[in-house]
Amino acid sequence: MTYVVKPDEIEAWELHEGSKIKMIMNGQNMTTIISDWAPRSSFPLHSHPHEQMGLCLQGEAVFTIDGEEYVVGKGEVYTIPPNVQHMQLWSVLPRSVRIWCVGDLNRN
Repeated sequence: MTYVVKPDEIEAWELHEGSKIKMIMNGQNMTTIISDWAPRSSFPLHSHPHEQMGLCLQGEAVFTIDGEEYVVGKGEVYTIPPNVQHMQLWSVLPRSVRIWCVGDLNRN
């Protein structure tokens, strides 16, 4: 088992147009991901059976979570409960970088 990871050594892959992600740790019950969103990128409305929490490291993004709009900026944390509809409307200039943790992706 790996206990310490160097994110710079992990190759990024495209999640959706304008977004690159690195799955930096995939544990038994939780996954940690770093995502980098280009300006004006978006991700469509969706839900999933696992909880998601994130911390904005850089930039700003606008989320719709359970029908309400939220601006998430540097240093702010967000949470999305299981099965709640959500989407990212866009990343505000210059770009948005976030680290997020989700429940067990291996089970879903």
